[in-house]
Amino acid sequence: MSSNAVPVVEQKSTLPRQIPWVYAIYSFLSSFGTTMPLTFLVFFITEYTGVSPITMATVYSVARIADLIVSLFSGAVIQRQKRVRPWLIIIPLISGLGGVVSFSNPNIALAPKLVILIIGYCCIHFPMNFSTVVGNTILMKIAGANPANRVAITQMQLRGMSAARIGISAISMPLILFFLNIGLPGYFYVAIIYFIVFMIANYMLYVISAPYEPKDAEASVVNAQRVSIGQMYKAAGSNKAILVLLFSAISVGIAGQVFGTGVMYYYNYSIGDVSYQALAGTIAGFVALGTAIICPPIARRLGKKNSSVFMYCWVSLIYVVIMLFGDGNVWLYIIATSVMSLGTSISGTWGINLWLDAAEVQLYETGVDNRPFLMSLNNIPIKLGFIASGPIFAYILESSGYVANPGGLSTMADTGWFVTIWIGITLALYIVAALVFTLGYRIKDDYAAECAAENAERAAAAAAEAAAAAPGSTKA
Repeated sequence: MSSNAVPVVEQKSTLPRQIPWVYAIYSFLSSFGTTMPLTFLVFFITEYTGVSPITMATVYSVARIADLIVSLFSGAVIQRQKRVRPWLIIIPLISGLGGVVSFSNPNIALAPKLVILIIGYCCIHFPMNFSTVVGNTILMKIAGANPANRVAITQMQLRGMSAARIGISAISMPLILFFLNIGLPGYFYVAIIYFIVFMIANYMLYVISAPYEPKDAEASVVNAQRVSIGQMYKAAGSNKAILVLLFSAISVGIAGQVFGTGVMYYYNYSIGDVSYQALAGTIAGFVALGTAIICPPIARRLGKKNSSVFMYCWVSLIYVVIMLFGDGNVWLYIIATSVMSLGTSISGTWGINLWLDAAEVQLYETGVDNRPFLMSLNNIPIKLGFIASGPIFAYILESSGYVANPGGLSTMADTGWFVTIWIGITLALYIVAALVFTLGYRIKDDYAAECAAENAERAAAAAAEAAAAAPGSTKA
């Protein structure tokens, strides 16, 4: 540390009691905003619009590359802002409208329909790049340097998202089928409903975060606004912990998109009944909520790194079981995907904290505040997951004998091969991520906490010095 005295690291949360609960509600409601595009969009396109898997993969690959480019700059843009809260109003409006457009399926020729899908995709995902950075920046401001505050918020975020899985799984497919059965575009109407819920969630966070971002506040107490984008990326490239997190998260990001895209196809073809999606998701949601409640003490005992290592090993084991025995076995699949949350809840307790730890260490060691930008790099694995999963999943469908026909009349020749290759690719990507993270991540929790405390002390001293030097100050 910068002096002989070790900075004081808080051991207990100092947040107002309502803040973690507000975050739980925010996470619960905002989860609805991503449900339709992430869970149902690919299935909707191939089943109801008449777009083939190859065409879909080609078109979306272009849009996803553009999305990746936007994500590369989103952290730098937000880091330069003095106030980030207004983004909470702008972002969900654009993203939600994009979701509604994506599920509109107008009765027009293929070419203009593809244009609409591209526009919808960009409207959904471009703003989401900024949304993640804004959310992490606001969390950092509310929690401060206290690691207990940070985990108090992230563990409640996990519980909110886990509870959302119950509600989303229980009502999404039944709502869609209800509208379809009465002759209405079910996916479109549910997208509208979820868009409204998404807006409410972001406005709630906008309101409760007001005291933590005064109108005259600076974005950073150090010198983030004077750092160029090139310098930001150079600093990130020299941060070994960030690189390890980035590469392992890329592998998981691709795995997650491949797995998530295949779920509806699994129910529709391997099981033969998409209504099981609601039952399975509801059961998994209850299990996830239970593990989100009981796992934080286990996570704190294991520490951040060991929690992630456990997650990688546990999830990989579950995928092995599904790959070997999952075809046509809906109850095995439901049980396996439900108990998977034991691992994801332990690692999910920490949320963005691994990335924030790496950012705090770099701020302490260099004096340059790149924390919002470094945390924004967590967006990149998701975007690369979108890009890579399109061609991968198109190959999975083609090799499984999938033939797309509009109106829900598509067919799949070999469901056994579909399950084997779908889960096998997901498993291989998780194993790669586990090896990269386990061998490469080196930051100790205690050291990260001491760096954060020292950074806060430096910030307070800098703020006091700036206030004393300001015109009109009695100390100037």
